[in-house]
Amino acid sequence: MIKFVFRYIVLIYFSTLFLGFNVFATELELDVGINTKYKLEAKETYKSFDRITNADLKGNDIRFVYGADNDLSWVIRYSDHQGETPTSSAYFTINLNEITPFVRYDHPLFDNDDWIVEGQIAAGFNLYKTTISYPSFETKSTSGVGFMLEPSIFTGLKNENLIFGLGLNLPFDTYKDNVEWIYKGSYLTYNYSITKTPALYLIIRFPI
Repeated sequence: MIKFVFRYIVLIYFSTLFLGFNVFATELELDVGINTKYKLEAKETYKSFDRITNADLKGNDIRFVYGADNDLSWVIRYSDHQGETPTSSAYFTINLNEITPFVRYDHPLFDNDDWIVEGQIAAGFNLYKTTISYPSFETKSTSGVGFMLEPSIFTGLKNENLIFGLGLNLPFDTYKDNVEWIYKGSYLTYNYSITKTPALYLIIRFPI
């Protein structure tokens, strides 16, 4: 079911993007995340014992943006974040992979020959997969589709046909799920919650 929803969303997104590209083509943009990280809270439950741990998931974040001439931008985002939570003898390793197609509305707050400031709001879908591994256990994974809503602000310098600057994003997304193993005849449950934190992007924008 998840694979079907994923394929449907991506098909609709890129079909719309292709049609828009031929009608409204104005600019392209590349956004690279700077030291992006998420907050992980995990609770391990075994028999009547609970243990709570916290960690940062660090990784890579890149966005490819097509800007239309009606202040709408069509975006595809790829990200990969990883972290670890310790036990007495080893570590649980958590990997989160995301593909996020979304639409962004860009509203100019200030614009002159040298400088631009924009307020932005984005909405779309997070297609994510979380993989959790431990040295003596089978690797487990969960996946899903979540709604994405994200305000941001962009400020940049103009240099001939290029705009070079920084963007600050304030994501609201949180992922919650759990995986289980059978250990010595009882269930060991790993519950996790992943919360995104404000992200800074290095941005270059150019006309087409």
